[in-house]
Amino acid sequence: MSVPASSMPEARRGTRHAPDSPTPVVDAMTDQVLGLVVDLSAGGMKLLVSAPLVDAALYQVHFAIDVPGEGRVPLEAGMQVVNQRRGPEGETAGLRFIHLQGAQAQRLGRWLRARGSDGRH
Repeated sequence: MSVPASSMPEARRGTRHAPDSPTPVVDAMTDQVLGLVVDLSAGGMKLLVSAPLVDAALYQVHFAIDVPGEGRVPLEAGMQVVNQRRGPEGETAGLRFIHLQGAQAQRLGRWLRARGSDGRH
């Protein structure tokens, strides 16, 4: 029996940090904005979503972060929806990275280290 992603307990492994500026996350397949990053870690992100996502679905997304010394750098990742909630800030979705390749992961790691995290899961 599978458990819907929206009812699964949250399992954060890394310290999460909010981006310094609004950071839209775009579905690479449809070019539609899925939402804005609330916080980001080496393991995933929380989004303030434009519309509910499909529970447990896989998304190929792209977004950009400001990495010290590099400026605004693009990232592309495969992600899975692990939970969705309605809260005071609106509808949010938790997504975990399922595919983040070498240079992309290194950029995210540098961004996290600049915020005091080790950049690992």
